[in-house]
Amino acid sequence: MRRDYFLNVQGGRASTVVLDEAKMPAKTDAVHGIAWLPRIIPKTKAKLRGELPPSLMYCCGGDRNFFTTHDIHPAEFLSLVWRHERSDAAIIDWVVRRSAAK
Repeated sequence: MRRDYFLNVQGGRASTVVLDEAKMPAKTDAVHGIAWLPRIIPKTKAKLRGELPPSLMYCCGGDRNFFTTHDIHPAEFLSLVWRHERSDAAIIDWVVRRSAAK
């Protein structure tokens, strides 16, 4: 997914931006009662763009717990965030619906 984004969205040009970890939502933050969701959205966008700092990892333990809890595959979430990159609300709505369907 990252390679496809790099080639097709970024035109094969690496980003010069690095996500500022200090500006990330807290690990305890939640939206619509879904813990970790406010944190994983910017983290996933940074993963797609190649902007994660060395101190952050996509699919860390917290991410894996979020994915397992909501029955979401990590690549599926990358695709979702790519499709709705400019609308956090659409990403949140999708996760809420997915969680309710469980």
